[in-house]
Parts: sequence; C-alpha cells; structure tokens
Amino acid sequence: MQGMIGVSRNPSEKLKHTATLWGRYVREQARGSGRSGSLTEAAPQATTAVKVLKLSVLTTHTATYSLYRADRFNEWAIDKYALCIDDAFYDEDLMRKDLIRGPR
Repeated sequence: MQGMIGVSRNPSEKLKHTATLWGRYVREQARGSGRSGSLTEAAPQATTAVKVLKLSVLTTHTATYSLYRADRFNEWAIDKYALCIDDAFYDEDLMRKDLIRGPR
C-alpha cells in the first residue's frame, strides 16, 4: 500500500449527494509520484451518487492547500478558530469540488 484516503458520505436524505474527504496519506517514498491525485480522483467512486466532495485544511498547511488546488478543489470559506490545540487557535480553509456537470 502506497497511500490511503478517507471519505465519509453524508447520511442525511437532503445531503446524501455530498461526501467529506477527511484524510489523505501517501507514504514518503511515493510522494511526488502523482499518487495523491490518483487517490483524490478515486474518492467519489468509493461512495455512490456523490456530486460534491468537501474538505478542510489548516490555513497554515500551504503545501497541502496547493495539492488540493491542483486537484481542482476551490476554497469557499474560512472557518475562523476551527481548532484549538494547546490554547492556540487555528483557521481552516473549507474547500469543495463539484462533480456535477451541466445545468442544475
């Protein structure tokens, strides 16, 4: 195994077309090989009928943010003070990738 990705589909009837990408990891020796993008491309296929894939990334993780932008995710909001670790607050970029093609 060179990498893994975690995806969770929303169980709500009105939101079941959305899924959250909650983790992605690629072994160090496979980094830079395109494996990360391949995992992200496969993520919606892991769940049925997903039309919107969402994620969040700490604003301080600029390299990770750049990887998701390369995977065609777009930032749609910033969640201020999203995390508190050892009394330090961190913001998260909320990102999404719409898989719907054509008119609504």
